[in-house]
Amino acid sequence: MKTLTVLAALAMSSAAFAQQEYYPMKEGTTWTYKMTGGPKDATIVQTVKGREKVGDVECWLLETVVDGGNKQTELVAVTDDGLKRYRSNGMDVTPPVVFLKKGMKVGDKWGGEFKVGATPVTANYEYAAEEDVEVAAGKFKAVKQTVVMEIQGQKLNVSFWWVKDVGAVKQTMDGPGISFALELQKGK
Repeated sequence: MKTLTVLAALAMSSAAFAQQEYYPMKEGTTWTYKMTGGPKDATIVQTVKGREKVGDVECWLLETVVDGGNKQTELVAVTDDGLKRYRSNGMDVTPPVVFLKKGMKVGDKWGGEFKVGATPVTANYEYAAEEDVEVAAGKFKAVKQTVVMEIQGQKLNVSFWWVKDVGAVKQTMDGPGISFALELQKGK
């Protein structure tokens, strides 16, 4: 279960902040998600905790808590290219990776290789479609982002549904021995 919740938090955190119009960044903002699938259902709460610097770069600190216990952190910065991850759970991301590109145009693709600590990761991103999506928090018109990741030889397929002025309202992840969904229950 710990591996699944760490992957869920990493995947969710990896996309938790879109450019400001798609995920408003403000200290204290909180999103509550319900995770289904996997070994057991869980509640995942993400909170903007404040700001920290990585070198000279001002980043937002995102804390993700799974079922009130397992805590994950990310440091991300708004850049001219979009949102970049600089640190994950205390480990540097080298080079910092754009995980949410500015503009959100269907058909846009980008990606590359980076390391989280010493672990190599390959990620290929695409804004795949505009779709209507319904979750507990409401009905939305969303931009679907797909991500194909490879971590330590394991391929993961992740999809996010992004809504302007709300954030990620839904996420799915499928990979070897892993399959789950996250849906927004409430945000404030």
